[in-house]
Amino acid sequence: MPGFAISPKENKFLTVGCDNYGYLNNINNEEWYSTGCLTKCYGNRNRIKNGTCSGIGCCQVDIPPMMRNITLEAYDFEGETELLGCGYSFVVKNGYYNFNVSHLDYFPYKELPLIIDWSVGSKNCKASKGEDEYACKKNSVCFDEEIDFGYQCKCKKGYEGNPYHPDGCK
Repeated sequence: MPGFAISPKENKFLTVGCDNYGYLNNINNEEWYSTGCLTKCYGNRNRIKNGTCSGIGCCQVDIPPMMRNITLEAYDFEGETELLGCGYSFVVKNGYYNFNVSHLDYFPYKELPLIIDWSVGSKNCKASKGEDEYACKKNSVCFDEEIDFGYQCKCKKGYEGNPYHPDGCK
């Protein structure tokens, strides 16, 4: 989906379970990279604490920038003989998910929120300026310092409105 990416600043990638691991994979311009998270309990839940996601029962990692064409993979470690519940891997808005040991037996969520970054086009402000496709309208400025791909528009100081609308900011 052009112009949209998982926000690396506003989300985390998590795996919840005992003896589970997950990958968040990306392909961008024919370059692959992945990040991942694993939890191993070895059949022991005694030291797993509610509210912590530090690697036992629940782990979380930062999301690399430019995650656009992603796949998510979740696995159980093979050879585990004791049934330890299901494992889950997911992307979620920072601060939204609060781990509970009961989630190892029953995960209460079917959906979780995540934050999407969006941008216009694939070029930065300098490369787009003056082209017909440049989206910033009257009394607005282009910016791309805070995003990884493309650009966004915002109203100039003292102006309000929609910087993408033909009437621009007033």
